[in-house]
Amino acid sequence: MIKKIGESSNVPIEPESQTALIDAVCEVSGVLGGVVPGAGGFDAVCFLYIDMEDTEEKIKAFLSEYKGQGGKVTPLHAREENEGLKVETKDEYESVQYMKGLL
Repeated sequence: MIKKIGESSNVPIEPESQTALIDAVCEVSGVLGGVVPGAGGFDAVCFLYIDMEDTEEKIKAFLSEYKGQGGKVTPLHAREENEGLKVETKDEYESVQYMKGLL
């Protein structure tokens, strides 16, 4: 649906090169799907995959050989937070030196 919205509005929310990348990586065993996050624009693609022993290595190997429509694809590993809901206060952030000027 995101691709259709982009086409209808004449804005490349999910450009063809990213669709091709998503389709290609979704063929790797263990990958469940992919999406262009945020407003799109050629800068990022997210994949949801089964966290098995070798799935991440298969994805990295695939991307190292990927010869899509130009550009280099570099994986950035991110994980979910395991703490659950966490309440934080402004005071906790003010104690961080580099944040003091921002609050």
